[in-house]
Parts: sequence; structure tokens; C-alpha cells
Amino acid sequence: MTHCKVPIRANRAHTRDCWCMEVHAPAIAAQAAPGQFVHVRCGSGYTPLLRRPFSIHWCHGETLAILYQIVGPGTTQLAALSPGDTLDLLGPLGHGFTIPADRSTAVLVGGGMGIAPLQFLAEHLLHRHCVPRVVVIYGASTVKNLVCYESLQRLNLDLFVATEDGTLGRCGTVIDCFKAELPGLRRRGTRCYGCGPVKMLHQLVRVADSAGLECEVALEEMMACGVGACRGCTVLTHSGYQRVCTEGPVFPANEIAWTAAGVPTGGVPT
Repeated sequence: MTHCKVPIRANRAHTRDCWCMEVHAPAIAAQAAPGQFVHVRCGSGYTPLLRRPFSIHWCHGETLAILYQIVGPGTTQLAALSPGDTLDLLGPLGHGFTIPADRSTAVLVGGGMGIAPLQFLAEHLLHRHCVPRVVVIYGASTVKNLVCYESLQRLNLDLFVATEDGTLGRCGTVIDCFKAELPGLRRRGTRCYGCGPVKMLHQLVRVADSAGLECEVALEEMMACGVGACRGCTVLTHSGYQRVCTEGPVFPANEIAWTAAGVPTGGVPT
């Protein structure tokens, strides 16, 4: 883990609420693995007091990017920053995705902003591990929210998209699209990776499990410290309580103790 203040190279809006920030952070970029995150101080004062966790969206050389949605005062302050301003980062943090050497097909399923760590994973699989086939299944409510569609198109992968209003790709959810493409993906050596809303992840786990596919998911939780000290982001697994910020955010999907509603059982262990 590195603590550093780094210069912002770009801070652009994909939509009114979704932004991508690029920073020159060589020390963090050199260590980063797909699925890890950075803990960001959004302001220069005490508002907001706590850092905010953001998945590493991609790393190109000494530059890394985060994809974020404006939802409150912290992300509002991030959107107000300009190239040349500095950003206070801790990272890379957390446990990333597992990439077994014998895998021939990787299926990445991202819902909405859950695509953020999966683009980094896709590039890593293609360029660092030379996985023969990388499939990305990407869904959002409408075409304007498919903020990574063009950047994913530029990669040498199979891309399938779904929009709930039918404005691009299959009309339906990302899981509907996954089910439709599943016959062509169900083969030895296929591994699934997912990130998105928790109910979507639970559906992904059930479908992948029924098809006999291994699956890992990246969970999104509110974090205070980001380094495992406060234990405020714990989730119940079949091995006991685990901290999303350190043992996660990536977990084997079947290790999570999902509730009947498809939500991980969280809370501070007593």
C-alpha cells in the first residue's frame, strides 16, 4: 500500500452523473491488480471526513483511472477538480480477481457502474495473460448509461450488451443477456467474474452455479478505514465474517452467505 498525493491528468463527464478521473500515480499503478481499489480523500478539509473507495478502472503505464458516479458531497467535490489539481490516495488496497493459468475462456458480467473494475480485468486478461477468449456482458438501464461501451469495443473481445429499455443490444437485464449467451459459454475452462448491484450478483451466482461455472464477484460496500481496522464492512461467508476491504472486495461467489433476498449478510461480528 502506498499513500501519495498525485496530479490529476483528466476529469471528464461521460454523462451528467458519471465521471472518469485519470491520475498520474506510478507507485500505485505499478502494484495494482484488477479488482483492487484506491481510497480517496475527496476534499482538502474535514468534509467529508472519511475517504471514499473506488475500484481501479484501468492502468496504462503510470496512469490509473477511477470511474465514479456523483451521489453525494464527496463525489460532488471530485467532479469539481481539474487537471493539475492533486488527489490524496491510498492504494492499491484489497484482494483482486483470481486468474488461474489454465483458463481458456473468461466471462465478465457487469451491471451499471459495476463495469468499473471489469475493464481493467479485461485488459489484463488480454494483454498480460493472453487468455484466448474474453467475453464481456454489459448491461444498464439505457444506452446512455453504457458509459464504457466504446472503450470496450476497442478491445479484442466478444462484447454483448443489454439495456432494460431496449435502446441498445438485447432488451432486458444483464442476467437475461448472460442466460441467452450461456449455451456458447458453457465449456471446460470457463470462469465467470461479476460486479454490480448485489441482487444482480446473486442471480449471476445462481445461473453460473447451475451451469457448473466457477464464479468470483466483487462486492461494493461502504468503508471507513479501507485497511481492515474498523471492521465496518464485514460480510458473512461460509468461513466466517470477512472484511470486504481486505479479504475482499473479490470473493469466490459460493463462499458468500447470501440471504433469500439475494443480499450478502453483513454487519460487525460480535
